[in-house]
Amino acid sequence: MKIEELIARERDYFKPMHERKNFYSKESLESFGNETVRERKLRVSTEVYDMCGGCVSNGPFKDMKLSKSSWLPGLDLGSMCLGLYERGLLDSIVEELNNSGRRLFIDIGAADGYYAIGLLSTELVGRAICFELRSISQESIVNNWQINNSPGSIEVYGDVLKNLERIYHPECSNAVILIDIEGVEFELFKQIDLSLLQNAVIYIEIHNWVENFDEKYEELLISADEFFNIEIVKSKLVDFDDIPMLRSFTDDNRFSLYSESRPCAMRFLKLTPKNILIDKKQ
Repeated sequence: MKIEELIARERDYFKPMHERKNFYSKESLESFGNETVRERKLRVSTEVYDMCGGCVSNGPFKDMKLSKSSWLPGLDLGSMCLGLYERGLLDSIVEELNNSGRRLFIDIGAADGYYAIGLLSTELVGRAICFELRSISQESIVNNWQINNSPGSIEVYGDVLKNLERIYHPECSNAVILIDIEGVEFELFKQIDLSLLQNAVIYIEIHNWVENFDEKYEELLISADEFFNIEIVKSKLVDFDDIPMLRSFTDDNRFSLYSESRPCAMRFLKLTPKNILIDKKQ
C-alpha cells in the first residue's frame, strides 16, 4: 500500500473520533461520570437509535423501522438498531425459515413485536400471530407494524394460556414458534397439547429464576422430548470492528450495547420435529 493511500485511510479511520470531541459539552461529559449503569446504557442506546435514524442498520432486519416511544424503557433500542439484539437466536430463526419454507411465525411473549414485524418486513414470513399480556405492548406491536407499511398480516392477542385454541389450528403445526414469557413457559408446557404442534419448530427462552426450577425444567424437557429433538441455540459474539458507527465510542459504551442486561447467561432451546411433514404451500 502506498503511503498516500495509508494516510488517507487512517484519516478516515480517526475522523469520527475528532468529530466526537465537540459532540458533548464539558459539563455533559463530567455529568456522565455520575451515571448509574442503567442510565448510561439508556443514554447510549438512545444515541445510537438517533444515529441510525430509528431504523435497523445491520443484520437480517436491516431497514426495519423502530418506534422510540414504544420500546420501553428503551435499553435495547441501540442493539436492535445495530442488529445485535439476540443475534444468535435471530440468525437461527432466519436460517430455519430460509431452509424450511415455513411462512407462519407465532410469537408468544411478543413484547413490541421486534421479531414478528422484522420477519414480516423482510418477507421471511407472510403471517404472524402475537401473544402479549400488556395492553401497551399490544398497541406498540400494531404501531410498529403500521410504521413499516403493514407488511403481510398480523394478529395480536393477550394471555396465551387463555387463547390456546388460537394455536391449535392445523396451519399452526407448520409454524416457527418463539416462546419468551419470563418463566411461564413451564406452565404453558403443562397446559399445551404438544401433539397438535409436533410438526412446528419451537424456540424457547428458559428462565431459571422461578421457584423449583430444576424440577420444572426437567418436566419441560421430558415433555418436549416426546415429539421433538432438543438442541441449544448458541449465542453470537460481536466484532465491533465491523460497526464503524461505534468507532468513536468509549470501550464501556460500546460493550454496553452488546449487554442485554440479563441477570445471568440465558439459555435458548430449539425444538425440531422428530417426525416432520411440512406443507410448504402454507
